[in-house]
Amino acid sequence: YSQKHANIKDLFVNDRTDLRIILEQIPAIIWTTDRDLRIRSSFGGGLAMLGSKANQSVGLSLFEYFKTDDNEYLPIRIHRQALQGHRLSYEDNWKGRIYKSIVEPLYDHQIIIGVMGVALDITEQKQMEIQLKETRDFLENILHTMNDGVSIVDEQGTILFVNRRFQEMFGQDNVGKKCYEILGKDGHRGLDYPLFYDLDESETATIEVNGIGGK
Repeated sequence: YSQKHANIKDLFVNDRTDLRIILEQIPAIIWTTDRDLRIRSSFGGGLAMLGSKANQSVGLSLFEYFKTDDNEYLPIRIHRQALQGHRLSYEDNWKGRIYKSIVEPLYDHQIIIGVMGVALDITEQKQMEIQLKETRDFLENILHTMNDGVSIVDEQGTILFVNRRFQEMFGQDNVGKKCYEILGKDGHRGLDYPLFYDLDESETATIEVNGIGGK
């Protein structure tokens, strides 16, 4: 019996060690609180970005951790709602990083004893989204200044973008329509429409169509 008990204990210890190693490498922050919103545990590889270590904040209330006494401060308000049984998510900026957090009740035998949360650092993702938007806005501005009507369509012929000149030539509210409804013969999809030519990527096709007032 003692040998079997020792083997089970070793297995349990090894499993906990493996779990700790895994959690330390996950680029996230995981924490739990009691019903008074006092931190009971905190771990995860994301703590290093905040200059913190596992369980370093244990014992602090969320008010102390965030250095506020405001019940409506976003993270605290979300945690208070989680104590009422809600699972919620939010984004927040903390110490120069942007986090997406998921917070939900912590149960023990169907009784809420606190809150558990997971936060992912999405700073780089947000920065990339901003850069992509700036690039898109820049390119759209260039297209809007062109004297030619320009439309961008997907592989099914759905119009995704038109510049101002295109709107002047073919009217407003074209985005979302099929391009052959605007440019095809009698609004029908024809095999002679350039979108359906068997063209290589380096080839182009030309078609003449009438805009508003025959322009």
